[in-house]
Amino acid sequence: MATSPQLEKAIQIVRTCVERAQALGTIEGFRIAYEELASNFPLAADIKTERVGTGGVPAEWIAAPGVADDRVLLYLHGGGYIMGSMRTHREVISRLSRAAGVRALGLEYRLAPENPFPAAVEDAIAAYRWLVSNGVDSKKIVIGGDSCGGGQTVATLVALRYLGEPLPAAGVCISSWTDLTQTAESFTTKAAVDPFVQRELLEFMANTYLGGRDRRTPLASPL
Repeated sequence: MATSPQLEKAIQIVRTCVERAQALGTIEGFRIAYEELASNFPLAADIKTERVGTGGVPAEWIAAPGVADDRVLLYLHGGGYIMGSMRTHREVISRLSRAAGVRALGLEYRLAPENPFPAAVEDAIAAYRWLVSNGVDSKKIVIGGDSCGGGQTVATLVALRYLGEPLPAAGVCISSWTDLTQTAESFTTKAAVDPFVQRELLEFMANTYLGGRDRRTPLASPL
């Protein structure tokens, strides 16, 4: 089946990002390449942003015009737990805010290797508690994320349930990384066609994030 010109362009942008990251060869290089990728997607002029601290975790309010003030999307960005920020995800979060008609809170959770597992999940829990303590009804909060942020979403829901916290209305996972063992069959069957997700890359990210811990620990691999 033929792909659209837009998809072909997106795939080429991603491949360029991967090649750039591999050429730089360091975690800092991965971070630079990821931010260069995001520069292809500028923020719309009508989006409002505001930096804020959420239980000690830096975050950013991102809101399209006319959104509901009493409903919140707590968003956890992707990046394999080693890269990503509001600079890489501000634009896509703004699109979700516009589509859903809600304020979005993008979380700048701590990254590995400086802050390995379970720092990212701890930060998501802290931000969720901050929202509730500041008067946001838990039933009007949705936690969402892409890639590792999708896995982090599920892990956060598992942790909140275990801790007896009031649960949010929903969790939304976009292409989520919920199993850090990399044992799924599709790693082999789709290796030739996937422009970004490869077993070797995820092995590196998982090792960096977990620091020798069990790959199957529930808050790392909630699947």
